[in-house]
Amino acid sequence: MSKYVSTGIRDLDKMMGGALRPGDAQLLEVEPGTGEMAFIASFLDDGIRHGELCAVIGYDRPHEDILTRLKEFGFDAEEPLRSGSLLIADLCNEGKYDPDHTGPILMTENLYDPNSMLRIYFDLVQITDKNLKSGKYTGARAVVYSLSSQIMNYKFEPAYKSVKKAILMARQSYATSLTTLNPSMFDETVVAAFEHLFDSTIVLTMKEVKGRFQKFIRVKESPVAGFYSDEVPYEIVDSKPRLLTSFAESIQEFRHYLKFNADGTITLAGLRFLLSNAVLVNSLLEQAVKLLGYKTTSEQVYNLYKTNGQAELGILLKTMNVSLDTSSPKQILEIFANYISANGSGITELTEYTDAAMTFKVDHSLCSMSERSDKPMGQYLAGALAGAAELVLGKKVQCNETKCLAKGDNYCQFVCRVMP
Repeated sequence: MSKYVSTGIRDLDKMMGGALRPGDAQLLEVEPGTGEMAFIASFLDDGIRHGELCAVIGYDRPHEDILTRLKEFGFDAEEPLRSGSLLIADLCNEGKYDPDHTGPILMTENLYDPNSMLRIYFDLVQITDKNLKSGKYTGARAVVYSLSSQIMNYKFEPAYKSVKKAILMARQSYATSLTTLNPSMFDETVVAAFEHLFDSTIVLTMKEVKGRFQKFIRVKESPVAGFYSDEVPYEIVDSKPRLLTSFAESIQEFRHYLKFNADGTITLAGLRFLLSNAVLVNSLLEQAVKLLGYKTTSEQVYNLYKTNGQAELGILLKTMNVSLDTSSPKQILEIFANYISANGSGITELTEYTDAAMTFKVDHSLCSMSERSDKPMGQYLAGALAGAAELVLGKKVQCNETKCLAKGDNYCQFVCRVMP
């Protein structure tokens, strides 16, 4: 059996102290529209990939709907169901109870009887114990979707007792569990009572930030786990949760080169910045496009930032005592990507690198503040990346923005190619 269990999301593991332990019970508090199914899919997918027996216990939706939703978020349950590594307990529809469990779908005879539900839990524990003892699986995990329906169907006291028993049974079989709850449906005292049954509580919320809705995640202080986290923004990108923690990591990397000046500016690795409003910056760019036209503005901004990119990288390397002779081009471009993240231009990552081309992915760039456009609006970043690449490679480089938040894409993407 594995010593640690991942949520399937590396940055969330970090927020929770590194990883979960077998038998841990997590409560996932969600608001509508926060993408909880993406977290569930990641949790299950990680379990299947690591050879674990997984189960989904559905109260809110029939199993057909749950499987369809999981597939939308990248988890195709067809093969795990066929192989027996995934079990579904459908407690949304009444059906004939099968004590021998000849198929992967478990049904209950009475939706409103908590004892009927506990019998399903007990059967799942028995199946889990049998399979773990045989060595067929490396561990077990379960998803309960959702606790809200349990409370509505059984009322508070019966639901509380049944959930407490279910968590104890899961711990005895070392099954790590994830249970969803919409806290807005219940009184705070009810939510607090259920929170104390779990090892930790993960909270997904939605807030309005500068005219757009932003998703946030945090781990609430837990009397069992003894830790908590600050709110971290996240997005659902390519059907997967992406926590925007890279900004903090980039600042940490440059912490020795960060200085706050008396005139209100900051100096980062020898370069001075005025912390300006991103909306203002984009407003100026948009006005320039209207006055000078898109083509002229794009060329001027690109060329300006290309020069700046070369100069900034030169100062950066000198300040950090990094040499072009002893570091690889990829390493230096990764440093420059982290620098872009740290100065607030967008959370930047070098995703692909060859001698002929480099691809950068940028989350939450200033383009996210731009008016919707049918053309890319990240010429400043394209120019800066091209300038940095030319300095590192000693060759001419052309950088194009192939995806842009202003165009409606989920992130900005820049491809830099070495010119012949």
